[in-house]
Formats: sequence, C-alpha cells, structure tokens
Amino acid sequence: MNLVWSNRADISYLPILSPDSDRYCDIAHIIEPSRRAIFGDQEIPRSHFAPDEVVLSFDLRVKPLTRSYIVGPGNYSLEIEVSAENAEPLEKKITIEVDGAWSDSEIRMLGDLAKMRIE
Repeated sequence: MNLVWSNRADISYLPILSPDSDRYCDIAHIIEPSRRAIFGDQEIPRSHFAPDEVVLSFDLRVKPLTRSYIVGPGNYSLEIEVSAENAEPLEKKITIEVDGAWSDSEIRMLGDLAKMRIE
C-alpha cells in the first residue's frame, strides 16, 4: 500500500524527482490518548482500544474501511520498497515498537515508548 508523501498528501505520484534530492513519506503517527476525541470515530474506533492506550495509525494513501491501519501496542515489521521509473527498487525492513503508554516528554515517548528502526 502506498504511503503519504510528507508535506504533499494531495498527490500520490511525483512525476519528477531530481537525482540526489530528498523526498520523504510519512509512515505512521500516534495520538495522545486524552486527545483522541478530536479525531472522532473516523480515525479511531472507540470500542477497540482502552481509553488511555496509545494507538498507531499507519499513514496510507488509501485507508481501508476496515480501519486495519490502526493498531494497538505491539511490535510491527514493515517491508518497504522504494522505487522510481529510472532506478532499481530498494527494499528495507522497518521495525516499529509501541509500548501503549503515553508520556508528555518527547524524548521518553520517542526513545522508550515508541521506537522505529531500519534494518
């Protein structure tokens, strides 16, 4: 499934990408549990997760109606393929660990409670 381009969610295909330029895709986001209501039931169904539990929402270009892109605490492994018309595809594995707890400290949140690494 295609990810959303960072800062360019309105497009799904870049017709021109200059060599040695950087372009990024958003992989996922987490929402502070106490602010979940701001996103409404369309983003996170209430019945699936505890009210104080952190959930991870994968940033897919097309989101399945089953909401399977929203997951609870756990370890997730993604196989990512980056490709272009004029280059060989590059495959990477990304591992994401979500503890389920929230911290207002960004360092603790992204260092201990939600981790991502490229293998």
